[in-house]
Amino acid sequence: MKAIVLLGLTFAFWFCLPGIASGAGKIRLVVAPAKLSLVAGETATVDVLARLPDDMTIADVTLTTVPRPDLKVTPPDPRPIAPSSGWRVSVTMISDQLTSGELVLVARAKKVSGLTLAHLPVEVRRGSGHSELLKMTVTSAHPDLAERRPVLTNVTVQNVGTVAVQLREVWVRLPPGLRGCVEERCAPGEISRRVVPESLEPGAVAIYDFLVEATKQARTGRQLMLYGVTGDYAENGRLRPVAVVASQEVTYAVLGESEFLTAIGIPSFLVLPGFLALMSYRLVARRYNAADEVLPSLEVSAPEFLTLSATLSVLAIPMFWLVTWLLGDPHTYLTGYGVDDLLAVWLASVLIGLCAFGIPRFVLVWREHRRTPRPSDRPQQFLERLSAAGASVMLPQVRVELRSGAPPKQLYTFTPGTRQDGSVWVVPAIRYSFEQEAADADVERLREVLDGTASAAAVLKAVRQTSTVRLAWAPGPVCGPKLVGPSKIVDEVQPACLLRQSTSSGWK
Repeated sequence: MKAIVLLGLTFAFWFCLPGIASGAGKIRLVVAPAKLSLVAGETATVDVLARLPDDMTIADVTLTTVPRPDLKVTPPDPRPIAPSSGWRVSVTMISDQLTSGELVLVARAKKVSGLTLAHLPVEVRRGSGHSELLKMTVTSAHPDLAERRPVLTNVTVQNVGTVAVQLREVWVRLPPGLRGCVEERCAPGEISRRVVPESLEPGAVAIYDFLVEATKQARTGRQLMLYGVTGDYAENGRLRPVAVVASQEVTYAVLGESEFLTAIGIPSFLVLPGFLALMSYRLVARRYNAADEVLPSLEVSAPEFLTLSATLSVLAIPMFWLVTWLLGDPHTYLTGYGVDDLLAVWLASVLIGLCAFGIPRFVLVWREHRRTPRPSDRPQQFLERLSAAGASVMLPQVRVELRSGAPPKQLYTFTPGTRQDGSVWVVPAIRYSFEQEAADADVERLREVLDGTASAAAVLKAVRQTSTVRLAWAPGPVCGPKLVGPSKIVDEVQPACLLRQSTSSGWK
């Protein structure tokens, strides 16, 4: 069979392929094969057939090649190649970075002037493609991912080629906010799983598992995870790398977020802080019948309500960062959030709404508590309430009918604010006296304060600075503050000073 092939090449040289060889004089060359296609490290045998003049033998001709750094050519071996003569050459591709697309063979003889050239085209044959050797499939038990609900992902690697592959590692690259666990080792970002040197024979399958879970800084929505496998295979005595990459898409959502937002009817988590703050404010305001005064016509579904919610939510972003910074984990829910962040924002928003109503109301209640008299008040306590209200000791007087048919009694009246039923507080005069050891300076200081329309604060200060003064309610049917209805008031009397000095002869 080999002789038939060589005979065919000879006839092709004489009749069909005059253009393959070019020569000078009477030497003609034919190269078989007519083209080389090699990979790095591969060696091919090339036969060079020569047609020589009748008076010349193969020993009279020298065959060389033009040197190339990417090809290694063994010295030509002259031998009879029936039915002609020629050389056998071994060509090895050293590098697949070719400097030229052909190998030039040069024949020279002393009896023939000039050189005879033969051009052998050479090209790089790429090795088996990565996808032709390994096939990787990624599957998971559930397409949705939530914090505290990790997803088990299986990576199946199959050798679909014809050569064995030595696997090095299987890895996964995860987006920010996700982390993978391999053999009880968890870390965010790219996770590399070192594989025990394992040879995957043609047709064999290997399965590796990753546990993927979300942290509290994951972004909601679709997340792309990349998986890859790397290894080596032998070709022409050399190890060549092989790698395959596959992707998988999962949807991350905070546990319970979608159901909660749908139930309360808001479009996004970004407006949740302001919405909850306003709703909790309205809840307690309506409990105390104050909603109509604060938010008279603002409905939950109104654009104004959503606008106000969004505005308050924007203000909540730096506050959230500040709180997390103080806790040692600075972040905002714009870059990702989890169940803990959702609960924290939820509770904090409700608390802020309650405080927005409760703190001002507490201040008002406490202020009214300090200003409103009590039936059990002592004279100095009543002066403290007058001082808290910024009132004077010059109070209006009214005549009050305490009992039906009894003569009216002249009392002082003081009512901070306006009561819905129109009732007022009435008190008797306050009698003050000095002890026997009281200094004249103490007596004069208190009298100077009471001279004119003195404020209750000034009188109270003077009383506290004078340890020898004693206060008491004037004797009578009313021995302290008393709340009476408007029907009990007979008429009004000119204002007078609430404090009077007690003497042995009576009132002054």
